[in-house]
Amino acid sequence: MTTAGSADARLGDDLATRALAVDGVDRVFPPTVRAAAARAAQLVAPPGAGGSEPPSRVDVGDHDGTLVVTARIATRREGDTPRTARRVADALIDGLPAGRDAAVRIRIAQIR
Repeated sequence: MTTAGSADARLGDDLATRALAVDGVDRVFPPTVRAAAARAAQLVAPPGAGGSEPPSRVDVGDHDGTLVVTARIATRREGDTPRTARRVADALIDGLPAGRDAAVRIRIAQIR
């Protein structure tokens, strides 16, 4: 799988916003520990230090021509987690570019 470019990062940020808008979603986490560490490093870097853009909280990449989207979410305990995950997947699919093969993965990181 190839790494995300700036267009994929912008798409990932848009998809994170869409995921958070789904009723029952409490939080969207970085897709991996490595991504979380990179995002945290950007927060503590001195101004003007440069460096790459922090990864999106919804990971967007390419695997052999297929757009692969991975979201890690926290759901609310009083909600129906499987239905919430399906609604998140639907929201992410609605936000993807038309005419492109895609795979969407939803991982439940926490139930709060």
